[in-house]
Amino acid sequence: MKNNRLLQASTLWINFLLLFLISFSNYASPNRISGFHLDEGFYKSTFKFKSVHNLIIMPVVIDGQKLNLIFDTGMNSILVFDRKSISTWKEREKHIIKFSGLGKGSYIKGFRLDDITVKMPNIKGKGISLVVTPNLKFPKQIDGLKIHGVFGYQLLAKFIVQIDYKNEIITLTDPAYFVPSKNITALDLTVFNTKPYVKCSVVINEKEYLLNFLVDTGAEAALILRSSSINFKKSKSGYNHLGVGLAGNLMGNKVIINDFVLGDHHLSKDFEALVPFKDSYPNESPKLIRDGTIGGETLRQFIVTFDYFNNKLYLGLAEKVPSAFRYEQAKRRCIRILRVEACEVDDVLGANLKNPILLF
Repeated sequence: MKNNRLLQASTLWINFLLLFLISFSNYASPNRISGFHLDEGFYKSTFKFKSVHNLIIMPVVIDGQKLNLIFDTGMNSILVFDRKSISTWKEREKHIIKFSGLGKGSYIKGFRLDDITVKMPNIKGKGISLVVTPNLKFPKQIDGLKIHGVFGYQLLAKFIVQIDYKNEIITLTDPAYFVPSKNITALDLTVFNTKPYVKCSVVINEKEYLLNFLVDTGAEAALILRSSSINFKKSKSGYNHLGVGLAGNLMGNKVIINDFVLGDHHLSKDFEALVPFKDSYPNESPKLIRDGTIGGETLRQFIVTFDYFNNKLYLGLAEKVPSAFRYEQAKRRCIRILRVEACEVDDVLGANLKNPILLF
């Protein structure tokens, strides 16, 4: 009799344990966890994007609406330019925020929305937060193609991201299945405040500088330098309109680069880099480590792979290397540099806007 009771008790305990494990497994399954995940049975997703003026325009579905978003490694959150792009705008709870971007302008006002669903080929994102900026003055069209917003870090934090500019193909791979290709250049990558940096050598007026560069797929130009990081002769014509950032116009100078070394690659000599004025970086944190920015005109010469998990940037040389960026070729159009520098919840939520902090 005693043995039967022990057997029944043991059976009940085993059944309880199995039920707990099954319940926990269901709760912890990818379908219930917020963030981006590959569909079941897939270890990577490969799909086409459109390359417009060195910017990567990706097809993304947000809350059921098909949108065109710029993939920007300098962006730490999804940014949507128009509230009409969010089908559930009216019924959603909105948190007011303010942030600064590159360019001469004041803070940008936006609304943070939570628990958004985002889809790409073989990838789903659940419980995603994004920011809607209804009054942003940044251009909403590029060569007739409508642009609905920008994003970047949420994918870089989840997948190995490979960009083939020449064939306009992007591949997002589960880190557990990623194997670097042979015969490629591997650079040490530092991720600081969600943004990727590499150290590179640049020669200006025969003087060599070892600088820390943001690798920014959201910048059109080949190279952008901080005026405080280099010594150079200012243009006799004074200053130039260099382009536009999220916060407004970019004014500054340009400088001739005698040599630029990216890993094993010496890029075209005697090309022009942009040098925005200091006030083009409003409210920038003194903790940032950027001496300059490597933009799309340089990156498109390679097949570029971002590996945040092993702190590596891989560069495979494209079949045909485009010519170096020339500033004169771009004078008739607007050079875009996308970047959110800082973000803070508004005073409505009891925050102090005088000292904004990075979003997410």
